[in-house]
Amino acid sequence: MNVLNRLSISHMRKNKKGTIMALLCIVLSVSLITAISALAVSARQMIIDSAVSSYGDWHVKYQNITQEQAEKIKGNKLFSKGEIKPRNIENRVDIEVKFNRTHLSKDFDKEASQIGVEAGVSFGNTSDGESSRMLFNRPLIALESVEGARQLFGGMVIFAGALILIVISWSTSIISNAFYISAAQRIQQFGILKSVGATSNQIRRLVFGEAAIMSTLAVPIGLVCGFLLLALGVSVANNLLRELFYVAQYVSITLANFRVVFSWSMVLAVIIIALITIFISALIPALKVARTPAIDAIRQVKEIKIKPRTLKVSRFINSLFGIEGVMAAKSLKRHKAKYKTTLRALCCGIVTLIVLFGAGGIPSPAGTTVEDLLALENAEHNDLSRIQITFWRHNLELDDELQEMERKLEALPYSSKIKFQKGQFKATATDKNNTISAGKDGLAHVNILALDDEQFDKICLSAGLAPQDFKSTQAPNGILINSGNRYDFGKEWNLSLTQPFAKPKSFTVAAQVKEIPEFFSKNVSSSDVNIFMSAKAFMALTKDADDAEFIPTTIWEFYAQDYLDFEIKAREILDNQTIGSYDVKNPSLYAKVVGNIKKLVRFSVGVFVTMLALVVVANLVNIISTSMALRRREFAMLQSVGMTSGGMNRMLNFEGLFLGCKALMIGVPVGVGGFYWISKRTLNPEIFKISWPHVWGGSCICVVAVMLIIFGTIYYSKRLLKKQNIIEAINNYNT
Repeated sequence: MNVLNRLSISHMRKNKKGTIMALLCIVLSVSLITAISALAVSARQMIIDSAVSSYGDWHVKYQNITQEQAEKIKGNKLFSKGEIKPRNIENRVDIEVKFNRTHLSKDFDKEASQIGVEAGVSFGNTSDGESSRMLFNRPLIALESVEGARQLFGGMVIFAGALILIVISWSTSIISNAFYISAAQRIQQFGILKSVGATSNQIRRLVFGEAAIMSTLAVPIGLVCGFLLLALGVSVANNLLRELFYVAQYVSITLANFRVVFSWSMVLAVIIIALITIFISALIPALKVARTPAIDAIRQVKEIKIKPRTLKVSRFINSLFGIEGVMAAKSLKRHKAKYKTTLRALCCGIVTLIVLFGAGGIPSPAGTTVEDLLALENAEHNDLSRIQITFWRHNLELDDELQEMERKLEALPYSSKIKFQKGQFKATATDKNNTISAGKDGLAHVNILALDDEQFDKICLSAGLAPQDFKSTQAPNGILINSGNRYDFGKEWNLSLTQPFAKPKSFTVAAQVKEIPEFFSKNVSSSDVNIFMSAKAFMALTKDADDAEFIPTTIWEFYAQDYLDFEIKAREILDNQTIGSYDVKNPSLYAKVVGNIKKLVRFSVGVFVTMLALVVVANLVNIISTSMALRRREFAMLQSVGMTSGGMNRMLNFEGLFLGCKALMIGVPVGVGGFYWISKRTLNPEIFKISWPHVWGGSCICVVAVMLIIFGTIYYSKRLLKKQNIIEAINNYNT
């Protein structure tokens, strides 16, 4: 170890607090870059794992070939692996193979066909009359081929790259500030070294040596922390997306769980990016101290540049804040370089925080969130959730089986239940005094909804009707849902139902209600004629319907506390029946999925913002505390000429106030304007509305946070200054 490295290590040991802060900045930056890069790799792998679960882990499948042909195909150098599977036919097998990714080109189909021909496979009829075929797993090929990955994952790469660029730009500025402060502390040391013959190149090597030592310590820690951070995020994501994985299997999608994927190429890329970032961060301070003349460095006069009228302060500050305010304003002007460094770090934090707060307040495109719609839907049932099961029987002769299945469903835990049957008919109006809407075929589309006795009696009584008048099985009749007085209803309607009956069937509408019953509102079309009747009358009406045209529909609406557990058990019952098909609608589950996705996004953004905020706070604390430590001689001289502790405190507090106000005056308008410009450029204003309360809320949080950071650091520094010896500080013994 040469003398330059020993000097760097000695300084880092002496300046432990500054070294720790600088290391913390580097560790947090590397952690963010690692987490973002690994997240992109892991997300890509999750999509590939999902495709493998759905379609299989192979690219090409050769079917119905001989064992010898399969062995030749498996041994081809273009394939990375192959699995031979025997068929029921003797000496006939299938083989599933995967291309080496480097050989997965656009012409993979031609290459696969050529490999088959070279192995002796004749696609088409073989000698024994069986045919050999070649199948391609195109979804997996699209994900793993270079061209497909570029098209499918290009957006993901761009997004991850943009986040990494943000982190790099922040890190470069902040880590550069840390090296600048470290160089400022050592400026006298650099001057003495120059005076005894050290070259500018050696001085630069001192700064770069410190950067190299910090990189050696911080980069490995940052890599480990980045993967641990991603592991935490993956665990949270898998927990929040549990319902999404469940829902996906019922829409013919298989989703694999997130898992942290380790890639040596990704780790190497992160290390290179981190080292380049640290090198660029150390470059500017290294060049600056190398150019500083030895005498200026020893006297420390380069840091304070005073020109005529530079220190002039307005009378307003003098009259409002007194002599301490004037000295604070002049101090900021004298220490212009350190002041600009702190101001720049504060402004970056303010702008980023406001933009992220504004983005978090943009509502969903519909203007009403899924949670709002769900609250309206379940308002009548407090905290219970509606699960609707729609069941279509294969024919009308399966009542016993249907009742048995219903008993099993009713054995599940639920709080309340509604059941009705639904039939779709076509009809013509026989009463000329009444008008109904007709479809393209000149017929009215009629929905008849049948309720069990309990619910039917309740509706009839609430409408002032006698339930027994509508339960005849000899002459079935119904009640018109005439919401909005759409129809000119007299005493009754006589409809001729044409479908699904072999011969037109007469049906009477004997009464009307003006409002749609609550449990019908989600199951009727306003453009159709909607009629409800008793279940017994409905069965009598449809007993001779044509099975080929009429599919009886039974709808249950269960209200349950644990909606997910209810749906899982209900599906097990429905999957084991053979009398019909079904559909389950669970709005609470869908709302939970959407809500959890939002929570995941907020969690990810929150972690990202928190990490950036920690970098900014660590940097600011380092800059402010170190700047005050470098001014120990100045403070001691002020005390020696009579400035009291109260006056010193007021001066430092005014410095913090002026610095914070200047940062807010620049950062808040830039942040608000930047968010407005970004939203106008990227969002459709007719769909997405800017939530200004979130923007102003973020601005208020910035005001509080900035002042707390500044005054907290100043308070901490003032406590350290109280312990100093004035004579030693003036002589600069302990600097």
